[in-house]
Amino acid sequence: MIMRDSCKCLFLSFLFALALVSCRNEEVDGQDQEASYAPTVSSTAFTATVSGTISGVTYDELNSGQRGILYTDDPEGAQSFFNSWLKGNNNPGCPQVGRIKVNADGVMEAIITKLKPETTYSYCLYYVSRDGGTRLQSMSGSFTTKAFDCPLETAEAQSVGFYKALVPGRARTDANDLSLCKTGIAISHDKDEPLLEDGFVEASSTDDAGTFEINLHELKCGTEYRYRTYLQVEHTGQMLYGPVRTLTTRHPDEQAVDLGLSVKWASCNLGAEEPQEWGGYYKWGETQSSTNADRSRYSLWNQYQSKYIDVGRSICATEYDAAHEAMSGHWRMPTKAEIDELIGSCEMTLHTMGDGYVAEFTANGASISLPAAGLYNSFGFGWAFEKEKEQSSCRIVIQSGERSQNGQRWCWYAEVNPNTNEVVVSATSSSGTVTGDGGGVITVGGSKEQMDIMEFSAEFAIPIRPVWDPNLSD
Repeated sequence: MIMRDSCKCLFLSFLFALALVSCRNEEVDGQDQEASYAPTVSSTAFTATVSGTISGVTYDELNSGQRGILYTDDPEGAQSFFNSWLKGNNNPGCPQVGRIKVNADGVMEAIITKLKPETTYSYCLYYVSRDGGTRLQSMSGSFTTKAFDCPLETAEAQSVGFYKALVPGRARTDANDLSLCKTGIAISHDKDEPLLEDGFVEASSTDDAGTFEINLHELKCGTEYRYRTYLQVEHTGQMLYGPVRTLTTRHPDEQAVDLGLSVKWASCNLGAEEPQEWGGYYKWGETQSSTNADRSRYSLWNQYQSKYIDVGRSICATEYDAAHEAMSGHWRMPTKAEIDELIGSCEMTLHTMGDGYVAEFTANGASISLPAAGLYNSFGFGWAFEKEKEQSSCRIVIQSGERSQNGQRWCWYAEVNPNTNEVVVSATSSSGTVTGDGGGVITVGGSKEQMDIMEFSAEFAIPIRPVWDPNLSD
């Protein structure tokens, strides 16, 4: 009897223990959800902000465990996905957001992004303990995203110059939705309604009202452009366009200065709006500005044969002439002879303008000023001068559209030491001195008409000062 009673007690203890394990499994499977609270949600077209709690879980437990959101736009399979997660499947077949924020009251909150507009989603919050032994869900809910509505505004262009313009735009939509979009300006000089593929500049940022400003650069002088605001939804690819406006850049002939020479000289460097501005930096034969002087990235260098591609000894007024491409008509790069003529026929003085030195060339009652813009060589940016930068020398460079027999282009330069005000003109010429804040005369050795002109490697990026040639037609 005693043994029989003992066996009976052991059997009852086993049943009691089994019952405890079954209760734990039931909790792990997440069936006991009576104390969980349905989360709240606010949605836009592409996002939903979800917040809520899971009862019975302390703040410390939430912080140490895993927490997130399960959601799906499949109304048929939503509960199956959620139950699959409860049974231990970390990849239940529906999207999820993990490691969401939790505040001191134990309220979890997260933003679900990249949703589809006008779509109904089911969702629930979840929690997994640090040891993985407990999985809990909140009550599930649903929400429907809004329709996407985003009126686009294209503003009138401002500060229109020879090569640039400032264009404001606006995309009027929810800030959360706008963060999932790209905005900017689509622009073309030959399309009535420009599309993204015709040319565009993306906005780097927008303010809370969805407004932005685009600085357009390297436009062609004297050219009418059509432009409009665009918006691209990144995760859906949807494109929207605003109304079309037009702008016309300033005519290049406004820059022509008559020094009484065989050609007129531009008042500014190519790409610059004012004489003291440096403008763009151009490799010989390339029509787009560049600050990379790496020979392997120079379009007219054949790296397999280790030689320059032959496009002729002169590129003036050809498709390789950056000045002619940007300004058209009578404009082109100067020849070596025209640079010789400028140097030999003008009085040259050095003074400061804006933040740096300029060389002023005066003749025929007129003058032009070339800034000490330097160049980009194979070692990077060098020989340019701004007052806030400490440099031992700077160079005022005029590059021609002609090159020598060995492939290097002809350039004239004046090298200035801003610390001592000493000036050296070309490599073989004598030195001069600039006194005070400028007004010093730049001197050259020997005959100015026959002075040497330095050769610079064709891949060096150097400013261009265009000339107006009366022998070219519009």
